[in-house]
Amino acid sequence: MLTVDKGAGGGNFGAGSVVTLTADAPAAGKYFIGWTGGTVANPTAPTTTFIMPTSSATVTAQFAALPSPTISGIQIIGAESKMTITADAFPNLPWVLLTSTNLVDWQTLTTNLSTAAGIVQFTKQLDADLSRFFKVGSP
Repeated sequence: MLTVDKGAGGGNFGAGSVVTLTADAPAAGKYFIGWTGGTVANPTAPTTTFIMPTSSATVTAQFAALPSPTISGIQIIGAESKMTITADAFPNLPWVLLTSTNLVDWQTLTTNLSTAAGIVQFTKQLDADLSRFFKVGSP
């Protein structure tokens, strides 16, 4: 018997069977970090294979909190009344630009995907209300 915690692929298999394991989709603000509990072909891949041993086994998909992005640049283009914010973030994931006037109530302005290098960029048209705060976070 193969039990897969936080993933799919479990069931009754004979010894030596090659079983495909797939991790569940990460919850908001989390990302897949690996498999524990058994030897899998690729422990850092969310989909991998497992060779069933002669006894029951349990494998678990592990997740961790996404690290906070770091704003690495802000550019204000006065002639166009635009602001560009660049951040270093976890690669290949969606990130949101949020705004607030009081640092308590935050509204999402837009969502962009980070590049494979972990760069995410947002451009916002500036308005007359310049008393705003901005931050980048996970959706």
